[in-house]
Amino acid sequence: MSAIYRWTLSKWVLAWALTKNILRRLVLGVRGPAPWLRRLASESLGAVPAEAWGYFAATSRCIGCGLCDVLAAPGERPSQWIMQAARRPEDAVLAIEHAARLTVLAEAIDTVCPTRLDARAVARLIFDNAHMLEGK
Repeated sequence: MSAIYRWTLSKWVLAWALTKNILRRLVLGVRGPAPWLRRLASESLGAVPAEAWGYFAATSRCIGCGLCDVLAAPGERPSQWIMQAARRPEDAVLAIEHAARLTVLAEAIDTVCPTRLDARAVARLIFDNAHMLEGK
């Protein structure tokens, strides 16, 4: 895909999203965060463990650059594990496997990460969230 095509497509998508938003506000009278909050309430998100707030600062730095993917085995995507932690109870088992592998890669990730992400803290956060989703 050429750069001009991607640029044009991105502008078209943004223009279409803006148009839909304006029409939705005019026709349906949808205003404010209510629709977003309803969607969020429909997800089965678990409560945040109290001790998790202590290491959020170290775990929220990931920008999804993908440098950590170079360190992993073929087919593994640590950047996705970090950015897309488990949010539903049925995903908890998979998240635990990813967190275990992330713990193994943590030292190497810490050396290449441009944002100085604490990979062990991310793995601990994923473990805590997954265990909470499982009900342990």
